[in-house]
Amino acid sequence: MKSREKILVSLRAAQSLKIDLPEMNYNRENHFLIEQFTQMATLAGIEVIEVAKTNVSEVLHSIEDNKNIQSSIKGYEEQYPILLNETDLFNKANTPDVFLCEARFGVAENAAMWLDDEVLPFRILAFLPEELIILLSKNQLVPTMDEAYERVEEKDYSYGLFIAGPSKTADIEQTLVTGAQGAKKVSVILTNE
Repeated sequence: MKSREKILVSLRAAQSLKIDLPEMNYNRENHFLIEQFTQMATLAGIEVIEVAKTNVSEVLHSIEDNKNIQSSIKGYEEQYPILLNETDLFNKANTPDVFLCEARFGVAENAAMWLDDEVLPFRILAFLPEELIILLSKNQLVPTMDEAYERVEEKDYSYGLFIAGPSKTADIEQTLVTGAQGAKKVSVILTNE
């Protein structure tokens, strides 16, 4: 018997008994999900702003300050139209400093938010702007990524992604850099609706 076969035989013999995975019971109460989502978002470097949906305009007005804001949210597309043109991506006049969109849902266990092709008319809008502001209803929180994936599978998307904070890397000289592969700042506006 060759050494490879000996190793495989010994591995098969050493396998432990098959044990069913434990059943996980998560607290699905909305206030608990909001609290957990907020805690995890803060740890991930996401600024969390809680307001009524009717006060979202006030929050946006407070950040305008000569920034090029573009939005894919119904009701804000006239005030903050999308000027980005994928054939001329790096035209600074058309590139948003801030992109405003609405997440379909959020995940309490890690503060990931689902953005899809309906929310992102151009995929690069999730990565090109310096800042992302994501609108999320408190009623659209799920406890775990398992449930998030079940929800994603319910619909056929041509594109989608989870965002869980500003991009970070420490690959270069082990120095933490924020925004190397995407937005430098991510904020979430949690609404009651």
